[in-house]
Amino acid sequence: MHTLRDGPLAQRTLAQRCQVTDQTMSRTLDRLAKAGYVTRTADPADGRHLTRLTPRGQAVHEHSARTRHSGRGCRT
Repeated sequence: MHTLRDGPLAQRTLAQRCQVTDQTMSRTLDRLAKAGYVTRTADPADGRHLTRLTPRGQAVHEHSARTRHSGRGCRT
């Protein structure tokens, strides 16, 4: 979700930035979409699917960032 904070990206771009395979990213995005954190829409420019955070996903990301910066995050 951190990688999507600045706007929508294609699945392949996400996979490359996260250094995982396209298949791994696809499964991850499926789970995030089912949980309501991301949506996938067709890019009008070329038909590829773009993934973007939903308002719920943005809220979770912001909460996570605040928690991490406040020192209340996991310490493992």
